[in-house]
Amino acid sequence: MNLTDGCDYVRKEARAYWLFDAILSHQLTSTVNKQKFQVWRLKKQEDDTWSLHCEDGNKNILATQHIEFSDFPIPEITIQ
Repeated sequence: MNLTDGCDYVRKEARAYWLFDAILSHQLTSTVNKQKFQVWRLKKQEDDTWSLHCEDGNKNILATQHIEFSDFPIPEITIQ
């Protein structure tokens, strides 16, 4: 996986190596892997759990992952 400087910054400064591991693990599915443009959204939910979604850029959800706990420092991030 190639990361932009911005993604690498988030990964290192937020200690969010796990986030990019999760994104990479979804690349093993054909639904996600065949999509050249991907939009990943990590969002904190009201119950303090997190959701990770992959969209195709047209609001079509390709993958979803529920995350029980994270100490990610901001409530939401979008990675394209």
